[in-house]
Amino acid sequence: MVNPINVSEKSALERAVKNPPLLPLLVQKVSGRGLQWFDAFENAGLLKPEKNPQPIQTEEGYFRVPSWIIAEYLVSSSELLKEEQYGDYAARYIQLIRDTTQYAIQHEFGNYRTWWQFSKILCNVPPKLIDIEDIELVEYWLSDKFESGILLEELAIWILKLSEDTSEHAKQLVTALLDKIYICSYKPKKFGSKGSIEAEFTYRSYSFRQFIEKTSFKVGQIVGLNAVTILQQCLEEILKRQNDDMYSTIWRPAVEEHSQNISREDANGLVLTAFRDALMGFCLTSSEAAEIYIKQLLAGDYQVTKRVAIFVLGECFDAWEEQTNSILLNPDFFTCHYQHELWHFLAKNFNKFTPEQKQNVFNIIEVINITEEDSDKCDEGATAFRQMIWLTAIKDHDVQALSLYKRAFAITNQEPVHPDFSSYMSSGWVEHKSEMSALEMISIPTNELVNVLNSYETPIRRFDGPDLEGLAKEFRAYVKANPAKVIDEIEFLKNLKLIFIYELIEAYSELWRKKEEQQLDWDKVWQNLICFCSDLVSRNEFWSQENSKEQSAFVANRHWVIGSIGSFVELGCQSDDHAFNISLIEPVKDLMWKILCKQEGNEFKEDSDAVSVAINSPRGKCIQALINLALYMCRQAQKTGESHEVAWWCFEPIFDQELLKAEKGEYEFATLATNYLGNFLYLSNNWVMTNLPNLFYPKNRRGWLCAMQGYSYVNKLQTAVYAYLKKQGLLIKALDEEILSDRTKERFIQLIAVSYLLGIESLEQDNCLIKIVIDRQRPDELRHLIGFIWSQRERDGNNDELAQKVFALWPLLLALVDTDNLEGKKLASQLCHWAVFVTRLESEPLAWLTKIASFAEVEYNAYDLLINLARLSKSYPLEAAKVWLAMLELPSYDYPEESIREILRNVESQESGKFLANNIVDKYLENGYQRPMDWLRDIRKK
Repeated sequence: MVNPINVSEKSALERAVKNPPLLPLLVQKVSGRGLQWFDAFENAGLLKPEKNPQPIQTEEGYFRVPSWIIAEYLVSSSELLKEEQYGDYAARYIQLIRDTTQYAIQHEFGNYRTWWQFSKILCNVPPKLIDIEDIELVEYWLSDKFESGILLEELAIWILKLSEDTSEHAKQLVTALLDKIYICSYKPKKFGSKGSIEAEFTYRSYSFRQFIEKTSFKVGQIVGLNAVTILQQCLEEILKRQNDDMYSTIWRPAVEEHSQNISREDANGLVLTAFRDALMGFCLTSSEAAEIYIKQLLAGDYQVTKRVAIFVLGECFDAWEEQTNSILLNPDFFTCHYQHELWHFLAKNFNKFTPEQKQNVFNIIEVINITEEDSDKCDEGATAFRQMIWLTAIKDHDVQALSLYKRAFAITNQEPVHPDFSSYMSSGWVEHKSEMSALEMISIPTNELVNVLNSYETPIRRFDGPDLEGLAKEFRAYVKANPAKVIDEIEFLKNLKLIFIYELIEAYSELWRKKEEQQLDWDKVWQNLICFCSDLVSRNEFWSQENSKEQSAFVANRHWVIGSIGSFVELGCQSDDHAFNISLIEPVKDLMWKILCKQEGNEFKEDSDAVSVAINSPRGKCIQALINLALYMCRQAQKTGESHEVAWWCFEPIFDQELLKAEKGEYEFATLATNYLGNFLYLSNNWVMTNLPNLFYPKNRRGWLCAMQGYSYVNKLQTAVYAYLKKQGLLIKALDEEILSDRTKERFIQLIAVSYLLGIESLEQDNCLIKIVIDRQRPDELRHLIGFIWSQRERDGNNDELAQKVFALWPLLLALVDTDNLEGKKLASQLCHWAVFVTRLESEPLAWLTKIASFAEVEYNAYDLLINLARLSKSYPLEAAKVWLAMLELPSYDYPEESIREILRNVESQESGKFLANNIVDKYLENGYQRPMDWLRDIRKK
């Protein structure tokens, strides 16, 4: 018998009905008090299906899904439904769930928050009161377009509780649930052949994986065959629709969890995991029925389900009859399709095999035969290698297996690295092999070695055999191991093919970069290498069309060699404490000039990332080397007390020539000159200022695009250059240029902001660029301007001066806030970041923050605003509370917890603060968040 609520409780309920904002407080108070409130809420009309709130579309185009406050009480009180005496109430709760869901179905809306609460209630209702048809309601919950993964955690709990019930009805409920949960949809593949499709679940993959890990083994163990069959059918349907059964060793190399698996979060991978675990649970508790089922799987049409069956057979070997395990001892399974699972089946259990089973394995391995590609003749090496794959699984368990393994190894002289995988993915580059080792190269005279290397041709063998690339890498190792010998005999190497010359230069680059081989006579190394490279590029055949052709992926051509020379030179003069002798500056300059006269530039399209193209092109690498060489020479002149103008004059004619290359369609220098503009100002301020019109190429569109991209990487504001770009209108022109990337434009916004913050420009100037940017009212530009200035909060030494600069901009931006459109609200939200500059929450800053606070959550900036309000509330508690209340005009989340607690503490400490604190927590309650009220209670208790 449940007693009705008393008079005072009825009065409280009536007040809450008349004043809905009070309802959350009432629900919080009565939660857990008993079932009498169910009658009271029902009589008050609060449990009607139409009371379940529908998603609300905001003016910004988003949807907000409100909480049904009453559902919190329903969940807490449903704990009592476990008791048999409240069976009639349990039936009424179930009917409420049915009616509410049916109403939502009829009116075509959902509320995942309500469905989540309902799923909690189902965990407390006796299974016998739930009809199989009720699972249709769960299917509708799971189809919610805004969220469904949140249900999976509660449904997992419910399934586990149902599994504890031994009744057949409970098992049927679990089966029906699985049937609804494992429903996936299909869509065209984003990448793939025309007509190909892929499966997907609506749940977040992480949530679904957690569900699978919690439930699969248990449902297989308790529910048994019905549960396993549902998962098998789901998996096979996905395999059929995606047509990926034959490729399973690629998307799922291992049935068990393994680092090689690349599709753990894909639909096929998730269902495979669920099927595997459920089958394991089934086999461990119902071995006789499972054995029949396993045999059916092995005779089925799908390789994936066969692989799962083999895996389970291997894990539960002792549970099966000899006849069942012997099914796998069939040549049809000794293939790459089943290699991983069968290999481990053998490795784990071979020592338990009967003599007949062992001999059967040997017989199968013995008849393996791999033929040559162009004939039916047996490829002895490939056959032995394939046999070794299976023999590695059993050689440690049997003397005969070890003997057969040794015999195969004598043929191949090579062991399988990952014998349990038909294909194995490893990070890094392809491992190329060489028929000749670096050690063998040492024994060959250098002049003969050149002939050996140049005459090498890659044999037609397996894909993993030795090749030209492997030989080249081995030659690099030979050079690094014998740098002194090689540099002494480098004259013999001038006729080497370019692939080996590239490795030669790279070998010395690596030694120099790591500062190894300090005992080397580096002066000789540099002298001989520069002469070698100079002779190389002086030969007409080096510049032939043949040498510039694209080779295979890892074979160097002329462009590789040029790039390697440029990078090596740059390494040699970047740092004065690790540089080549200054006597080499002139020959190195001549070498670079020879190259730049002949090496063509890379293609620059209008939409190219010019800097990336320039710094990685062969020509660009040589230009960078030349710039660093000029800097090196000028630094050396300065160290001796001389003017570096004389040094600069040696390079000026070359750079003058490079300035003209943009007119000829070569844009490396156009990009790199502005990219290195700070360095050029050091080399010759006069040259830069004289050539600014040529450097920024306003008449050559592509050259100008390259120059502006290069300049966007300059980190330091150069006042004179900035003044020129401003006067010519090039910065604003760049902001209007559609081809330029957002990153490039953002850098120019930053440049404009820095000029303002440093006082180079002021708002009083008619042509102040930051004011022009604000007046343009471009949302992306303003958003980045606000964010960049915010990022300077801890970098500026004079924070007061920085704050004053910010406060001068604030009203200009605030004037653009149009709260009638989404962009205006986003701008207001972005401005909330600037609360960090406020130290006195009074006068104008208080008015500014109050105006924009209500839009903080539009761009998810309420979190940051609350952190700053917590800081300000120490000195301005009531003012902070007023801004906070303004923020809560739109729904906001109840975090960060520490900031909310701190503001509440500071507000509560004021005589008139209790009213404000109550208003604040009421706002949170209206939106379904009761934690702030709990925190306020804690504060008041203390």
